[in-house]
Amino acid sequence: MNITPTDRFFQAYEELKTLGKTNQSRLCRELNVHRRNFDKQALDHSRHILRPEWLSVLVREYGVSADWLLTGRGWMFGI
Repeated sequence: MNITPTDRFFQAYEELKTLGKTNQSRLCRELNVHRRNFDKQALDHSRHILRPEWLSVLVREYGVSADWLLTGRGWMFGI
């Protein structure tokens, strides 16, 4: 199975939720996306709704590794 940046985005989102660092409402506000579109993308990663700006919010606001998000190399948080 080929794991995509979209898959990793939602993996990081789930981890951030587990850690209590965000929730769906807050993240949707930060991403400037309607919750319905977020839900659709979460259910079907092939929908290609994910925007590069979504990745940058996880990197800037939550310390998720950009390298990990894009390539899967390294750790989810940090280098």
